[in-house]
Amino acid sequence: MTPGSPASWSTPALALLIQGGSALGWSLPVILVVSVHTTRAEWSWSYGMWPLVVTAGWLWIGVYRFTAALSLNAGVRAHGTLARCLAAGVWGLSPFLYWHARVPHHPWFEVMIVAAGLAGVALLYELNRLLPAVTHSLASESRSWETLQLCTWNRVWLGTGIILFLLLEIGQPLGRMAPLLDRWLIRCEQFLAPMWILFLVVPMALTVTLLWSTKRCAWQELLRRATVR
Repeated sequence: MTPGSPASWSTPALALLIQGGSALGWSLPVILVVSVHTTRAEWSWSYGMWPLVVTAGWLWIGVYRFTAALSLNAGVRAHGTLARCLAAGVWGLSPFLYWHARVPHHPWFEVMIVAAGLAGVALLYELNRLLPAVTHSLASESRSWETLQLCTWNRVWLGTGIILFLLLEIGQPLGRMAPLLDRWLIRCEQFLAPMWILFLVVPMALTVTLLWSTKRCAWQELLRRATVR
């Protein structure tokens, strides 16, 4: 058995990989939509914080199963402890998004939603660090190279987005003392929607696509084993 080859994956590990990949492939876009609706749509407040809590819990289950599959495979040599901690952080901080929507100027709630957002982006970054190793052990060389390039691109854009976000957050109190900086920040705020799409939605869409591709490779390996038997 060659380390990093499809044969190095046990059947239980492949099953966990399929379950985790499927849960992540659905929960990542769903939690983004639920978060936006909780922030923008007052009609969603009647459901309380439970849509966010349930969706974030679904995300944690997906991360747990996905990383559990990695721990069962010695060829991948990647552990998902950090991903699990980040997913747990998103789950624990998710109610603050609802509370901040109801009380938007509460400073403690603002700090908590910034922490939740950074944990979510860091989780996405960590998934893009783990995916190339998984694909390399399951897929062909060309698909493995493509996944590596896309995940590298995703990490660069996510890191750039975090840096720009932190600069805007730090610049707000400084802008009150510097009129020129304040005018620049106001202009930047006009482009927040395109920045969200560029630095978060696009990397998330690519990550979801890669998760479904990984799940497909795992299914193909399971079917191959069933056919051989």
